[in-house]
Amino acid sequence: MISFRFFGEVSYARGLELQAEAFTRGGGEIIGLTHQPVMTLGRHGHDQNLLLSRALLEARGVQVVQTDRGGDVTYHGPEQVIVYPILALASARQTVKSFAALIEQAMIGYLQTLGIEARTEAGAPGIFVGPKKIGFLGLRVKEGISTHGLSLNLGGSLEPFSWMNPCGYASLPVTSIEQLGHVPPSHEAAARGLAHQLIRLLQDAALST
Repeated sequence: MISFRFFGEVSYARGLELQAEAFTRGGGEIIGLTHQPVMTLGRHGHDQNLLLSRALLEARGVQVVQTDRGGDVTYHGPEQVIVYPILALASARQTVKSFAALIEQAMIGYLQTLGIEARTEAGAPGIFVGPKKIGFLGLRVKEGISTHGLSLNLGGSLEPFSWMNPCGYASLPVTSIEQLGHVPPSHEAAARGLAHQLIRLLQDAALST
């Protein structure tokens, strides 16, 4: 049984603590939250993909953090919902690659419930609506347990994405549920919807093996 909890807005450091606590319990949890403004650099992240200096970003209220997830640089803030699945992949009968694909499908499935058609793009983790990216993905797997996860743009200003090269791609256009002309759900509703989609996909995958 996979449990879900929503924690509201927390700092990135607190988000790491929540993940670590779930990790020590052996996984089986999905954490929903939103972060205070932060840019994170993954294991392959480079400062040249920050288009403003760290000092200027911090002056604008955006923390810059090096993290252990995969991928390059991304932004998290109140404009997004974050979902961290802390799951033992062997128990879920998933490889890292298949699990990443399920997370993308969960985002696509959730957006479909809102009347938004999204898609994946080869070689670019995350999901897109037309040419614009709306959902982001970054994972780490240690001792067979996943940490980090997904973020989905809900609404509000997308200006912080112009202060970096999202995921290392120069001039990557981004969008949000609100920008697409839909009323964005609350962070908690979106987190629960995304968790529901992911749990359903994991159950379907287990039944098919």
